[in-house]
Amino acid sequence: MRLVHPQNRKVLEAGPGVRMELLAWGNTVMEPHLFRIAPQAGSGESYAHEGEEFLFLLRGELKIALADEEYSLKRRRQFLF
Repeated sequence: MRLVHPQNRKVLEAGPGVRMELLAWGNTVMEPHLFRIAPQAGSGESYAHEGEEFLFLLRGELKIALADEEYSLKRRRQFLF
């Protein structure tokens, strides 16, 4: 895996108000992306793919539907390590 500095990131507009930046490339098991989602923006229609997802919310709130269930995610103010 190769680290991708901010100025070299591949950027995709994944819909109105949804910007996706590729954080690493190469032979990776998981593809790390940084999503910047404007208020009230979304992915549009639902979709599915093989593999796993990992979400880490930096700020704000995100509503996501998984397997016909909707979740409302919020950033935690502290970590319990």
